[in-house]
Amino acid sequence: MLTNLRLKMVLMITYLSHWDWILYKSRKDLVKYIQSEEIHAMCPNGVHREEIESIYKGVSSWEINRNKILDIKAIFSLRSHLKNVDSKFHCFTLKTGILFCLANLFLKNKNKAVLSVTGLGFLFSKKPKSKIIKIPNKTLHRLPLQ
Repeated sequence: MLTNLRLKMVLMITYLSHWDWILYKSRKDLVKYIQSEEIHAMCPNGVHREEIESIYKGVSSWEINRNKILDIKAIFSLRSHLKNVDSKFHCFTLKTGILFCLANLFLKNKNKAVLSVTGLGFLFSKKPKSKIIKIPNKTLHRLPLQ
């Protein structure tokens, strides 16, 4: 089992999400426990912004319209943040993972990422939106992450 000190050395990451609720609800207890200066959050401003700023040591925001399937402005907004950050990323949700892959595609800083896929049940539904998302999803997840 890793000690608290060892966890601080291992986890030098930025949690990335397209929704502040996810970072607040799913990781707040872990981040509070570790109390590391190396765990940052990157998400749009939202209802839980104040709580996130009180928990994470570094917080930055990027703009996204969560109602769009593919928000092009969000990709460029995220890309401008990724240019200036040297970190490992932990992406939450499939949508955030796809947006990260697209934003990071032509950057030369070689950001590394891990994807936690939540809400996969949507991809198995018969809704037209899920059928459309399946097409680029298959392609993007076959690309090697370096």
